[in-house]
Amino acid sequence: MKEKGFTLIELMIAISIFSVFSIFLYNMFSVQVKESFNFKDNINTQYNLNKAMTMITASLRENSYKDSFDYESLDSLGLIYNKNTKTLSDKYGRKSTGIDEVTIKNDLNEAGVLQVTVSSYGFTSDTAINVDK
Repeated sequence: MKEKGFTLIELMIAISIFSVFSIFLYNMFSVQVKESFNFKDNINTQYNLNKAMTMITASLRENSYKDSFDYESLDSLGLIYNKNTKTLSDKYGRKSTGIDEVTIKNDLNEAGVLQVTVSSYGFTSDTAINVDK
C-alpha cells in the first residue's frame, strides 16, 4: 500500500530552494534600503550646498556696494566658516552644515565677476557673481 505524503529528500529540496530564494530576496531588499539612505544623504548634501551658496551670494551682493571689501575673506562678508564642524553661518542665524570647502576668487577673464565654489562630500556647486557697480 502506497502512503500519501512527501519524502524527506523532497522536503529538503523544497526547503533548500525556498532558502536560496529567501536569501536572494533579502539581498535585494538590503540593497534597496542602502540605496534609499544614499539617495537621502545626497539630497541633504545638495540642499546644504544650495543653502551655503545662497548665503554667500546674498552676502556678496550686500557688500558689493562698498568702495572696497575683501571678497576672499568670509569674515568681511558677515559669514563664519568653522572647518572643524564644517559649518557655514551668517549674521542672520542661518546655518549650512557639512561644507568641506568654500572658495571665492576673482574671475580673471571678466572684471567685476567673482567665482564662488562650495564643496561637500564630493559634490561641488559653483556660480559666478557680478559685483561690478
